[in-house]
Amino acid sequence: MLSFWLSKLGLTATENKIVIADEICSIFIPVLSFMKKLKKIRKVLLVNSNTEASPYPVSPLGLCMVATAVEKAGYEVKLFDGFWKQQKSDNQDSANSLTDLLKEFQPDVVGVSVRNIDDIVMEAPVYYVDDIERLCIDPIRKYYKGITVLGGSGYSLFPEELLQRWQFDFGIVGPGEEHFVRLLKSLESGSSTEELAGV
Repeated sequence: MLSFWLSKLGLTATENKIVIADEICSIFIPVLSFMKKLKKIRKVLLVNSNTEASPYPVSPLGLCMVATAVEKAGYEVKLFDGFWKQQKSDNQDSANSLTDLLKEFQPDVVGVSVRNIDDIVMEAPVYYVDDIERLCIDPIRKYYKGITVLGGSGYSLFPEELLQRWQFDFGIVGPGEEHFVRLLKSLESGSSTEELAGV
């Protein structure tokens, strides 16, 4: 068995054992760290990251459609919506905040929907990315160590940039009702996510 793995690494049994150990560790440690995240997925938290309340808060219809599809697939789902109430607050440990829900619900997967990047007013644009990061992304990174997924119409405009900036595990481009469920099933089975449409 050892000779098989050594041949895969381009090494022989007569080479320095330290080199062999380093090579094996460099391959298997990233795999093992991701495998730790794999488990039976039961609970999914979906987060509406919209911080805009003007002229009125917009209902997260797309995220509700994703939640319905995930629930029909057999998962327990909770949806968090309310950053527009907190956008002036720096305190993320306040009652009814996202951090409370993360601690109480303890989801296996957290999905964040990014609806808008800016308000598309050319004369005096308002950009939402910093507020989304402060109110939503930072608390998730601080209080949650499981699988994270980005999606939404705003995310779909800049998927590579936002995934790199926020260091989430996965991103879904386009409508998420089917893609998100397929991703959950793939993560549960341990199969590759490379070929999944929209991921």
